[in-house]
Amino acid sequence: MISVEKTVTDAQGRPSTQFEDKPSEMGDKTFLADLKSEAASLFATFDGNKIKVSLALRVDETGKSYIVIEYKNSVIMKENNDATLKSL
Repeated sequence: MISVEKTVTDAQGRPSTQFEDKPSEMGDKTFLADLKSEAASLFATFDGNKIKVSLALRVDETGKSYIVIEYKNSVIMKENNDATLKSL
């Protein structure tokens, strides 16, 4: 989140300053900090007939960013589930 300053005029015409929290935009100066604190997230998922893939951008406790790639083979998962059910 970033704090944005704005000037608001009251009913008597007097200006006052207010601060409004807005979500960080991808790539702005607080984006990595927001990812680290989980105030923001960046991920994508892809689903094909046999493979499902998730990509996520994460930030560790030292502030270094990295990409997490998770994939699942639907055919193998079904075979494993079937084998588990047969063994019960």
